[in-house]
Amino acid sequence: MVGIYIDGEKIGAVSDDAYAESLSKNKCLELRDSQGHTIALFPLSTTVDADEPLVPWDATFTRKELERRRCEPSFTFEEMKKRLGWE
Repeated sequence: MVGIYIDGEKIGAVSDDAYAESLSKNKCLELRDSQGHTIALFPLSTTVDADEPLVPWDATFTRKELERRRCEPSFTFEEMKKRLGWE
C-alpha cells in the first residue's frame, strides 16, 4: 500500500484545497510504501527562478534564455528541409 504525504505529514486523499494550499506554500508531495520508504517526491512549487539553470550540464540554459530563444525569428520544418536541400 502507498501512502500520500505532504511535507512529511500523512494525508488520506489529496483534495483540491490541500493541493492548492500546498502549491501556495511550496511544499513537497511524497509517496511512501507501507514500511515508510519514499517511493517518489513531487515538488509542488509554482515559482521558478528565471535565472536557475534548467539542465545541469549547461548552466547558461535558463528559463530566461529559453524564452529569449523562443521569441527569436525562426522557420518551419518545411523551410529547414528546403534550406538543407532535402526538397
